[in-house]
Amino acid sequence: MLGRVEQAGRGPGPGGFGGELYELCRRVRDTMNSRSGLALRAVLHECDEETAVRFRALIETGVVGPSKQLFARVLERGISRGEVRADALDDLVLDVIPAMMMYRSKVCGSEWPDEEMADVIDRSMVPPVRSAPA
Repeated sequence: MLGRVEQAGRGPGPGGFGGELYELCRRVRDTMNSRSGLALRAVLHECDEETAVRFRALIETGVVGPSKQLFARVLERGISRGEVRADALDDLVLDVIPAMMMYRSKVCGSEWPDEEMADVIDRSMVPPVRSAPA
């Protein structure tokens, strides 16, 4: 599964920061909904607390950590192009999209269709990190 997540961050997407973030989210969503992603979530859901802690550690090092690195690279490229504020790269910002993806998936039962994903990115991610106009 780690290989799929790493592949999700290869190369910039179309449309600057928002487009690049959208493409990365689509790939992460597809990984979450892949056979191994669904299996991992199902196993985690069925574990007792002690086993779940070990699985969470595995998910953190194998999925969450690499995903945050990919989101960080998207932000860094946005910063270098002047689209994103330099101070926008922090842990809270890096948690926003993955947290929203999990919330919409687990709590709301959304499969994160492309239109919904684009709307969330445009309304909740791009505005808070956008650099001020020159």
